[in-house]
Amino acid sequence: MLAGIADRAGRVRFPFAGSVILSVTALLASTSLAGAQSLDLGSVGVAGGGGDGAVGSQAAPGTAAAVAPTQGSLDATQPASIISDRFLRQMTAPTADFASAAKYAPSVVVTSPNGPGGSESKVLIRGFSDGQYNITFDGIPFGDTNDETHHTTSFFPAATLGQIIVDRGPGYASTIGYATFGGTLGLFSRALTDQAGGEATLSFGSNKTWDYGGTVQSGLIRETGTRILVNYDRTLSDGALQDVHTEHHNYMVKIDQQLGPDFTGTFVSSVNSAEYVANNKITYAQERQYGKNYSLLSDDPTNVNFKDFQISRKSTDFEYLGIVGDAGWFQLDNKLYTYSYILKDLESPHSFTQAGPNGGNYSKAYPTSAQQAAAGISPTDIFGALKENRYRTSGDILKLSRDLFQGTPAEGTARTGLWYEHSGSPRYQIMMDVTRNTAVGDSLDPDAYWYHIQTTLDTVEPFMEYEWRPLPGLTIIPGYKNVWLERNNFGNPNQVANCRCIGVSDATYRRDLGFLAVRYRFLPELSGYAQFAQGFQEPSVGLQQITNPSLNRVKPQTTNNYQAGMVWRNDRVTVDADAYFINFANYIQQLTLPGSNQSYYSNLGGVYYKGVEAQGTLVVGGGFSLYANGGLLSAQSKGSHLRVGGVPDATAALGVIYDRDGLYGSTMTKYVGNQYIGPQVATTNGNRIASYATTDLTVGYHLGDLLPRTRDINVQLQVQNLFDQRPIYDGSVKYLPGNTGVDFGRSTWAWMTGRTFMGTVTVGF
Repeated sequence: MLAGIADRAGRVRFPFAGSVILSVTALLASTSLAGAQSLDLGSVGVAGGGGDGAVGSQAAPGTAAAVAPTQGSLDATQPASIISDRFLRQMTAPTADFASAAKYAPSVVVTSPNGPGGSESKVLIRGFSDGQYNITFDGIPFGDTNDETHHTTSFFPAATLGQIIVDRGPGYASTIGYATFGGTLGLFSRALTDQAGGEATLSFGSNKTWDYGGTVQSGLIRETGTRILVNYDRTLSDGALQDVHTEHHNYMVKIDQQLGPDFTGTFVSSVNSAEYVANNKITYAQERQYGKNYSLLSDDPTNVNFKDFQISRKSTDFEYLGIVGDAGWFQLDNKLYTYSYILKDLESPHSFTQAGPNGGNYSKAYPTSAQQAAAGISPTDIFGALKENRYRTSGDILKLSRDLFQGTPAEGTARTGLWYEHSGSPRYQIMMDVTRNTAVGDSLDPDAYWYHIQTTLDTVEPFMEYEWRPLPGLTIIPGYKNVWLERNNFGNPNQVANCRCIGVSDATYRRDLGFLAVRYRFLPELSGYAQFAQGFQEPSVGLQQITNPSLNRVKPQTTNNYQAGMVWRNDRVTVDADAYFINFANYIQQLTLPGSNQSYYSNLGGVYYKGVEAQGTLVVGGGFSLYANGGLLSAQSKGSHLRVGGVPDATAALGVIYDRDGLYGSTMTKYVGNQYIGPQVATTNGNRIASYATTDLTVGYHLGDLLPRTRDINVQLQVQNLFDQRPIYDGSVKYLPGNTGVDFGRSTWAWMTGRTFMGTVTVGF
């Protein structure tokens, strides 16, 4: 599907349509050079995972592929960690979001201060922060339209997923997404089965946490060739932090439909709603006075920090219609999709910084008590803001592939395609009397909107690649991709408070990217790979929201990625190791002006990322397996050699797994090395946090079909943070004037959630 983009004059443009047409024409014309047989590739684009056999519940019981928490692939062309359905069901907290489910993977760091799934998680991959890597669902990229970041509790809870693949690299030219250079966190929906059945789950645990839901599968309806899956999941929790409650609902349906002998259609719809109280980092002084679970909230409705003044409500939906099949001349894989996000966020000004009425500190022009009285409003009313941010994104991913030159030294598979996407995002922030939950009228503010903006983002990515197989066991994959993006802001794009101004700012980015991957199968159990790939990320919309956007000189971030690795797999062992070097140009970071809360964007220049990683599982016998992974990471500025914030010097994981005769369990320990919160400053180490580790325990037992019409009854107990460690593991750092040190009076921190328990009963039928 190729859609045009209308410019301001109403003309419809087709960016790079010529290159796409040439690519498709070349592919179709090649039929005179190839036989009629086609390779069934399914969904292409995952460079790291899959392709060499079943994992998790689909693998032979007792094998390394069945029990490994993470594992590589013999078909990989870049480092990857496959997280199986078995791990998601047996070793992941029932309340977990998709980020928490990936926390044990090499070089992955996840922080969730309100407990698993209790708040938005922060995820780092090799030190790349959210927005610098890609997240996909069934191969479809998704993210905010402002800066391509993600809300981990807003779309797909872990209960809806069948597999996660953490690709630590840019992938192929056919790997689409907003910022693939930092890797891809690939989420995959649950697999459909030919047999009818399902399961119901009930969990209860610490912090008055409930999670319940279920899955029903129709099995194969032979008369129509249809398979249907329906899933429901609900979570309620008071949260680990004081007064930070949360509630989530998710409904998902997945339908596979056979469309004749050669094609299969898939429809997926996921609808999610969430309500939660915003959690806040706190200062050292506040931690000493109120404890590590304090979150700046109060139960007093006359207090500016009243918890009901901090409520966020989110609703999302995600749908796609896919078709995969053999069209004769080529293999077709097409996905037409749409998703939306709506945030309504009520905020009192408890964290603002300019002195104001009612005991708060404000950075906005709130009315004084005298102004409130003159307008007939009680001087004790508390003022804040209602923020709404919404977007609707729609797009299409077309991928075509065909075998060429079979039986000759040029034998291989050609792939080409196009990704097109359009997003529209209105957002505003308006002054509110939060005591009465009403918007402020003209009596106090002629224009209560602090900003009101309409943003559009259009993305076009044509690509082509050739998987050349010149020798048995050898695969060489060169590729090319063109990235084109256009972002437009209309309204009050510079977010000038109390301004009736209407303005327009736009920015267009274009980049040619090259890819080359080589894989060689040395033995049936051993393969190696090497990869070169270029990456690109357009700047955040925040860079257009300045007084004069035309003066913005911050360039897009780009990378050259080099990495190589080896993978060894058999029934008893799965192990892989890799080394990487990333030359990062135009590194953009958001900083805070010393002595203020005003943030700004700065181009740090060049950064070198480099490291080594490994992961492995060994089946030792008697139901026991051992798991370990580790990584040594480095990210330093080219000029100063100072460390980049958010990049630990090491990560590691150790685990003991048991699974035999219905009894299963695991102990998993995750270690994260020391890191800087914000960039390292030459004059101080005050923003460096120490290394930390946490251990989780799982014990479960399959009771079998104890009740009529049940397939299995499973009971499980999980303990998160078994040893109740409470280190600092995240923060927001403010600096003293002149960057002479850390301003500890204003810097805020987050502590790891304490020990929690969760019991679960699952009934299969």
